[in-house]
Amino acid sequence: ELRAIAAAAPEVGTVAVLDPEGRIVATSSRPDAPPTDLSSRPFMQAIRDGTTGLLSGLTRAQGSGAWLYSWNRAIRVEGRLVAVAHIALPAEEFGRVSDRLALGPGAELRLVHRDGTVLMWWPLPAAQPAVPLVARPGSDGIAQEALPNGSSRLIGWRAAPSAPVVA
Repeated sequence: ELRAIAAAAPEVGTVAVLDPEGRIVATSSRPDAPPTDLSSRPFMQAIRDGTTGLLSGLTRAQGSGAWLYSWNRAIRVEGRLVAVAHIALPAEEFGRVSDRLALGPGAELRLVHRDGTVLMWWPLPAAQPAVPLVARPGSDGIAQEALPNGSSRLIGWRAAPSAPVVA
């Protein structure tokens, strides 16, 4: 049962099963599947193109408008896409991780795919983040950048060794 899976992981907002076109057919949040079409989301295109699993970029949920990101896994039978497992993760969970790091006032924490797609950003942006951000070179580094208002900021990054993400 999808509801039991979602309840076992408090950081999970919703567990859903999508059909090959990207429509929700079952969800942990309600007994009847809502008429939600996620076919235009970038993760669906990537899965249709052959990707097996994908962490989506930061986006707003249809309906509630809440910020979230999601883990998406293709389910294939004999090479044919038959469904997609979709786990929606509320952005506030990333915020709790960021808060525990105690980076100080004005600090931002971003998790970015190596192609520059913003996966997560804390504090949350007011609007959809520009995609892609500038990809950072190498496995880690530090840089100082000038901001449009004349101030500067220090940027530090490190790539995860086992995933295509940079924090």
